Amino acid sequence: MRVALVGAGPAGSLLAWRLAGDGAQVTVFDASHPREKPCGGGVTPKALDRLPPAPDDDPLPGRMVHTCAFDSGEGERVDVTLPRPMLVASRRELDAWLLRRATQAGALHVT
Repeated sequence: MRVALVGAGPAGSLLAWRLAGDGAQVTVFDASHPREKPCGGGVTPKALDRLPPAPDDDPLPGRMVHTCAFDSGEGERVDVTLPRPMLVASRRELDAWLLRRATQAGALHVT
């Protein structure tokens, strides 16, 4: 049997979800999650492809962004349509959602 110990950040929770889903015994150690982090909340299309499926009763938190607007502050503006949408989310909500996916897959969360 495979055993893993990981943190509860986005990478750790995603790893815990994958390993637990494959039958590993996973323990997520992290008392600080979920927490808000002002430095991040954007999820790129490539990262979205790697996230677990969202259950109907617990959709992926955040807002899908299809267009970005760049404003010079001097009246000039450019709108750019993204080739693929990205997600903007509260890190607290996204981290909590990922941790729920990991624990629902069988990982144990220890604070």
